Amino acid sequence: MNDTMMEVVVGASNGRSPRRVVRLAMGGREHVDTLDPASGFERGKMLDRAAVALGIERHRLQDVEAAIIKKAHEADTGPRVEFPTWTLAELMAADFDITYHVENVLVAGQPAVLAGAKKVLKTSLLIDLGLSLATGGHFLGYFPVARPARFGLMTGESGMAVIRETAERIAQVAGIDPWGELRFVVTDRIPLLPSLDHLDALGAWIDHHNLEVLGIDPMYMALGDTDAASLFQVGKVLQAVNRVCQDRRVTLAICHHTRMHPTDPYAPGELSDISWAGTQEWCRQWLLLSRREKYEPGTGEHRLWLSTGGSAGHGGCWGVDIDEGTRATPGGRFWQVTVTPATEVRETTKAEQAARREAAQADKRMETLERDKQILYRVLAKYPAGLTVRELRTHAGLNNDRCGQAIASALQAGEVEACQIAKSNRKTPYDGFRLTDGLETPQR
Repeated sequence: MNDTMMEVVVGASNGRSPRRVVRLAMGGREHVDTLDPASGFERGKMLDRAAVALGIERHRLQDVEAAIIKKAHEADTGPRVEFPTWTLAELMAADFDITYHVENVLVAGQPAVLAGAKKVLKTSLLIDLGLSLATGGHFLGYFPVARPARFGLMTGESGMAVIRETAERIAQVAGIDPWGELRFVVTDRIPLLPSLDHLDALGAWIDHHNLEVLGIDPMYMALGDTDAASLFQVGKVLQAVNRVCQDRRVTLAICHHTRMHPTDPYAPGELSDISWAGTQEWCRQWLLLSRREKYEPGTGEHRLWLSTGGSAGHGGCWGVDIDEGTRATPGGRFWQVTVTPATEVRETTKAEQAARREAAQADKRMETLERDKQILYRVLAKYPAGLTVRELRTHAGLNNDRCGQAIASALQAGEVEACQIAKSNRKTPYDGFRLTDGLETPQR
C-alpha cells in the first residue's frame, strides 16, 4: 500500500489501560477505533472493520498493522532511536577537524575535567580560563585562545564575593575591563545532574546565554545522591549532562578532586589520580593541578604543576608559579602568574636541590665546627697556661682534622692565641694554644 494514501494516528496509552485510540484516514474517509496494539487478534478485527468503513479491500491494509505497532511505541517513548552512520569514504570526506579553544589545553566539543587536590586554585584557574575565552586572550597569560567564546560558570563553593574578587584580580593583570560587555556569565547555583528537571533548566540556561563553554564547579555538589563508587551511576549522570552540552555544541569542563593520598604529592598529576568511579573513563581531556612544593601559609605563593592531555592527542606539562599576595600585602591581593615548561622547571629544580644540599652540608659543617670549638674552649679553660695540639686532641676527643679546623677558626675569631709551653724534660718550649688573655670562656 502507498503510505502517502493512508494516514495512521495512534494515541498514547491512558493510565494503566493498554487500549489506544486509532485513526485511519484515506481518500476523504476515516475510521476511528479502539484496541490494544499488542493484541494481534484485536488488530486483525479492527482492520476488517476499517476496510469496510474506508470502502477498500482488506488486503490493501496489510502494511497498516506494522505502522500501528510502530506508532503505538512512539506515542509512549518518543521517536525511534536511530544511529547516524557513515561509510568509510563518507567519513574521510566529512568535516570532522579537531579545533581548540585553547591551544594544547582545551579541545572544542569534548568533555573535560579540571582536577586537583584541595586548595590548588582550581576555581581561580577556571575563572582565568573563562576570562581568557571570553576575551580571546591567553589562559594564565601563556596559552593562546583560538577565538573568543561565550563562557558560563556555575559555581557553588566559593560564594559570589570571592568569585568577584578573584575575577577582578585576574582581569586587572590581563588588561580586561570587568565592567565591559564580556562573553562571561556566572551563577552561584549548581544543577543536580541526576534530575531531568535540572538538566532541562541547564539546557535552557545555556540556550538563553548562547554559551560555547560551560564550567561546573565542583562536581561533587552536582551529583546529588549518586553513588560516587559506582562506575555505572556516575557514568550515566555524566553522560546525561554531556548530552545536553553536545546537542548544543558546548564544551563542558567540570572541576573535581584528585585522590587524597597520592604516592608523590609533589609530582605532576596523572589521569589515574582523578578520584571517584567513572570520571576517568568519561572525560575526554583533562587539566590536572598539583603542588611542586608544600604551600607556606601566609605567603600567597603557589608552586604548581599543570598537566594536560586528551584523546585528541594533545598534552603537556608546565610549572605554574602563582603569587596572590595576602590581605596584608600593601594594595591588597593580586594575581601574578609565571608558566614554565616542565623540562626547564626540572632543570631549575635540580640546580636548586643541589644548592640546597650544598647549603645544608655547609650548615652541618658549621654546626660541627661550632661544637668542636666549644669543646676546645671548655678544655682550655681548665688549662690557663695552654696545651699542645696533641694534648688538645687527647682532652677534646677530636681527630686531627677537626681539631685543626677548630683551632684555626678560634684563632681567626681572636678567642684563642698561640703560646709557648715549657716542659721540665725539654729546654725548648713546645708550641701550644690557650684562651686569649682577658677573655672569659667564649659561649655559643
